[in-house]
Amino acid sequence: MNELFDVQLQKWNYQCEYLEKWAQLEEKLGKEIDAIIAPITPTAAILHNQFKYCELQIDMIHASTDPGD
Repeated sequence: MNELFDVQLQKWNYQCEYLEKWAQLEEKLGKEIDAIIAPITPTAAILHNQFKYCELQIDMIHASTDPGD
């Protein structure tokens, strides 16, 4: 259990550092950042029905919620 707590604490510290960077940027810009516009994939385009990552995630969700396990 201590290992899990340590990992969660590391995550929390990283999130705090990340939030601080955004706060510094907002202060530098003099205004609040409303949204971040970024691509959802590292590629320019994907052929229709060819996005394999999404299928993998859906398969993983179905496997983890399968009542037969």
